[in-house]
Amino acid sequence: MLSPLCSKLIKRKIPFFFVLFGICTSFIPVNDWKLKKFGKGVAVYNREIEGISIKELKAVTQIKTSLSSIISLLEDRATYPQWVYKCGKSYLVKKIADNEGIYYQNVLAPWPLDNRDFVVDVKVVQDAKTKTVMQRSTVVDGYVPTQPSTVRISMFNALWTLTPLKDGQ
Repeated sequence: MLSPLCSKLIKRKIPFFFVLFGICTSFIPVNDWKLKKFGKGVAVYNREIEGISIKELKAVTQIKTSLSSIISLLEDRATYPQWVYKCGKSYLVKKIADNEGIYYQNVLAPWPLDNRDFVVDVKVVQDAKTKTVMQRSTVVDGYVPTQPSTVRISMFNALWTLTPLKDGQ
């Protein structure tokens, strides 16, 4: 059974999840982010990436829920098609460790484009002192064969930083 937060996110099909999870392409710690949009409690930033024609995206928000609820939501790949924007399917390919796995995700594209897919190595670590959780996803090859009429995304990195606040948010 999904938590109330999960149910709320599924009903709204929050597109910023895909933006944050699906488009971030660099872990380079540069602070030249430009605010592009703010609405409904979500700030969306972007910045140039040297040598690449696409921009890196970052979304920042606060959610009043437990850290464990958010982590459960992110780990439940089977429900992604219910709430992740344009997700056709998502599943665990191989469990590496308790905090690491290889995952497949298919992204539905509008006609006349072909759907996209990617395979990522997802690692989750938690700082014992601050309780901040970081989930890093990096594209990997060799785990899932390419699919007909689907473009394999070959450049993909994402970082979720979940920082618990003192008031339970």
